[in-house]
Amino acid sequence: MGNTASEFDVLIVGAGPGGIAAAVTAARSGRRIGMIDEAPFAGGQIWRNLGRSIGSSQAKQWLDRLAAVEGKITWHRQSRIVASPAASTLLAETPAGVLRLKYKSLILATGARELFLPFPGWTLPGVMGAGAIQALVKQGLNVAGKRIVVAGTGPLLLAVADLLRAKGASVPCIIEQAPAARINRFALSLVRSPSKLLAGVTLRARLLGTRYATDSYPIGVTAGVAAGASGLRVEYQTGNQSGQKTDAIECDYLTCGFNLIPNNELPRMLGCQTTANGFVRVDGRLRTTAAHIFAIGELTAIGGVDKAILEGILAAHVSVGNEMAADELQRDHTAALNFARNLEKAFALRPELLKLARPETIICRCEDVPLSAVQRSMSGRDAKLQTRCGMGPCQGRICGPAVETIFGWQASSVRPPIFPVPVSALLGEAAHAQEPTLTASLQETR
Repeated sequence: MGNTASEFDVLIVGAGPGGIAAAVTAARSGRRIGMIDEAPFAGGQIWRNLGRSIGSSQAKQWLDRLAAVEGKITWHRQSRIVASPAASTLLAETPAGVLRLKYKSLILATGARELFLPFPGWTLPGVMGAGAIQALVKQGLNVAGKRIVVAGTGPLLLAVADLLRAKGASVPCIIEQAPAARINRFALSLVRSPSKLLAGVTLRARLLGTRYATDSYPIGVTAGVAAGASGLRVEYQTGNQSGQKTDAIECDYLTCGFNLIPNNELPRMLGCQTTANGFVRVDGRLRTTAAHIFAIGELTAIGGVDKAILEGILAAHVSVGNEMAADELQRDHTAALNFARNLEKAFALRPELLKLARPETIICRCEDVPLSAVQRSMSGRDAKLQTRCGMGPCQGRICGPAVETIFGWQASSVRPPIFPVPVSALLGEAAHAQEPTLTASLQETR
C-alpha cells in the first residue's frame, strides 16, 4: 500500500456543518487548506448530502459556498484518521492508500453520536437509535405505513418523529424522560433566540396528533402480541415519583436516543484535555489544551447546527490569524454557549435510566457480554480484560459510554489505531517512517 504526504496550513477533520463553515472561511485566506471526512459527500450526520437535493435551505447555502471554494481546498473523501505518528502529523486511511497529513493548525469537527442506555429487549430486531433510523430513512429506508415509537430525550426526538411522519410512518407516541417543567423552562429561555423559538413551535405544530409523554421512559421491550403488530411491545414508565404508572404500546419499530456524546477519540489521542462528561476543553477562541489544535461543534458542547457553524467560522478566523473577525463573533458565540448549557440542563438524564438493565441484559452487543459479568469489574479497562466488553467491531463506541455512564467509570486511554484498519497498513507506515512510538503501540495492542 502506497504512502504519500500532504502539507496544510489548516487541516479540518470532519465535513459536517462546522467543518464546512471552517473550510469555506479558511479558504478565503489563500492558505493551504485540507479537509478530510469518511463520507463521499459533505454534510455530516445532520445534513447527510448523499449527492441528492438537500431539503434545508441552510444546508444548500453552505454546500453552495463549499462548492464555490472547492478548488482552493484539498478534500480527502471516504477517508478517516487512524493515528498520529508524529507531531503535527496525522495518518489517514484513504481509498488510494495510507496518507500522511501534516498541518500547522488543526480544526477538529468530528461531531457526536448517540448515547445508548441498555434496558431489557434493547437488542431485539426493530429497536434502534433515533439518529440511526433518521440516517436510514434519509438513505432510503421505506417506513410508510409503519408504526414507530420514539423514546429517549432531547429535541432530536421531535426532529426524528417529524421526519418519520413526513415519510408516511405513524408515530403514536414520543416518550420523553425529561419532566414537563424543565422542558417548559427551556422553551421560555428561547425567547432570547426568536429563530429557535419559531423553529420549535413550528415543529410541535407539525406533530399535532402525536402524544408527547413527558416524565416517561422505556423499561422493556418484548415480542408484540396484539393483532396486526409486527413484533414489538414497548413497556414504559410514566409520571413522577408521586404518581408513577406503567403503560405499554405496540409498534413496528422502537427508536431511542438518550442524548448525544462527543466523538472525542481523536482529540484525546492528540492530547486534548476533556471535561468530566467528555467534551473537549477549549478557551474563548476554541483552542484546545494541545498546541495549534482547535475543537468545534458537538465536541465542545451539544448545541446544534447554528453553534457548529459559528464555531467553524470562529476557529477558522483564529487559525489564519484574523483576530479582528474573531472578535466580532464573540457575542454570538456566548449566546450559543448559553443555549447549549440550557439544553443540557433541560434534558439531563434521570437516575432511574441507569438502573434499567437486569443482570442478564446484554451490555456489549459485539461480544455478548451481560450486565452481570461487567458488574464484577472495577473499571472499563478491567471489564475489557475480564469480559472482552468493548473489544468487538465497534471498538467500544456503543458499550463504552454506556458502562461509563452506568458505573461512573472514567474513559479509558485512546491508542492508535482509532478505527479498525489493516495491520499491514500501519506496519508499513511505521516501517516507512521508523516511528518507534507507533510500532510499540501496535505491538502492545496485539
